[in-house]
Amino acid sequence: MEEFKKGEYMPNDGGVFTGSKGESIFTEPFIDYRLSHNELPDFLQRIYAAGDDRSFAVFSLIVIEKHLDVLLEAIAPGYQARDNFTVSQKSEMLKALRLIPPHILQAADLARKARNGFAHGDWDHLEQLPDKLMIPIASLVRQTFGDTPSYFSSVRETFKALIFLVLAGLQAYRPNLMILREKLQDGELTEQLKHECHKRFMDGITLRGNKGPLRVEEEGWRYSYYEDGLVSIAAADANNPPDRPAMIPDHAVSRVIFGK
Repeated sequence: MEEFKKGEYMPNDGGVFTGSKGESIFTEPFIDYRLSHNELPDFLQRIYAAGDDRSFAVFSLIVIEKHLDVLLEAIAPGYQARDNFTVSQKSEMLKALRLIPPHILQAADLARKARNGFAHGDWDHLEQLPDKLMIPIASLVRQTFGDTPSYFSSVRETFKALIFLVLAGLQAYRPNLMILREKLQDGELTEQLKHECHKRFMDGITLRGNKGPLRVEEEGWRYSYYEDGLVSIAAADANNPPDRPAMIPDHAVSRVIFGK
């Protein structure tokens, strides 16, 4: 029985799960503030004990799907694991959100493709993986863990490193998604975002106003047109405003500001 040893997989340059800024909202995992039980060693023990390569790949994907469900449930309370959601669709949902570094989900996709080949009878052993699949797997493992010989002593060892990257990576970012959801739920972050939107709006009004209007029209009311469809409406004579209501322009207008 193969065993998972703590510290068996060491990061290259100290960042197995670290992403590049701009590629995802979170680029490093947060500490697990809930002190959750770490199930990863048990899962890896069971995966490594699966026996033949087919069972190894199939069981790996079952556990990966469970971890994808856990992440989606963490960020989306209304999400429920469904049989009609494929592993690919679940992975694509997380990709679209861009919450976690893409190389973790890339590793999940590679594991899924390897498993599909076994399920469809395309191959019976990991050594039979085609170059179009094995080359990116080896490349990703090398980029993540470096050129440590043990990761490349066999195709199975390389695949083990890939599975560790997926499962440990998905588990590592669970606290990030949970704390984000909690802050959205309690309204504190929502309130901050509301104030930030108002500030940016007012800053934009000030910026356009300082540039001066593109044109001004007066018909009892003064219509001042600014960049980006902004229109300011005020009485041409503040001491003698028109009796009729101002007509709100309906062409190329994004925002109307009423002045005094």
